[in-house]
Amino acid sequence: MSGNRPTALRKTKRIPTGTTNRASTRQILYTSPDPPSSSAAEFLHITQPVGEAIAAQGLKKVAIFGTGTTMKGGLVMDEIANLSGAEIIAPRPDEQAEIHRIIFEELCEEKFLPSSQKTYRDIALRMKEEDGAEGLILGCTEIFLLLTQEDLPQMPVFASAVLHAEAAVKAVSSDR
Repeated sequence: MSGNRPTALRKTKRIPTGTTNRASTRQILYTSPDPPSSSAAEFLHITQPVGEAIAAQGLKKVAIFGTGTTMKGGLVMDEIANLSGAEIIAPRPDEQAEIHRIIFEELCEEKFLPSSQKTYRDIALRMKEEDGAEGLILGCTEIFLLLTQEDLPQMPVFASAVLHAEAAVKAVSSDR
């Protein structure tokens, strides 16, 4: 790539695939948000376009839905908070368990139930009302298949999979 590489691209080592837990995408977990510079592969971190989109809207408190690991805090939530300047908040533990269950027992099995969409919507609206969430991050790549901005017009929805794909296309296109 040229010297004008987008900031979203970072160098990283190949990450072992491990197991996939029946998910249609892999959860990639590593301990450092800044991969070693001696690596050979380009890596577009999913948090970069999400954080930038939140910052562009000037939001200060944003809810996140994802797998249990994502919602418990750590790298993903910290990176998005650092990039956006917003506080990233997770649902209540019982809500986290239900969000996680829907991902693995339904979405990864290609089941898109209206009752589950309602559950996600209800949790998001509760977080808006009670916790002050101004937006919602769909922090698992399958969630946007069930819940979209049109389903939740009361707050901005940041579909990480969509934002990541758009950033990848932009990064590749800018190199030509």
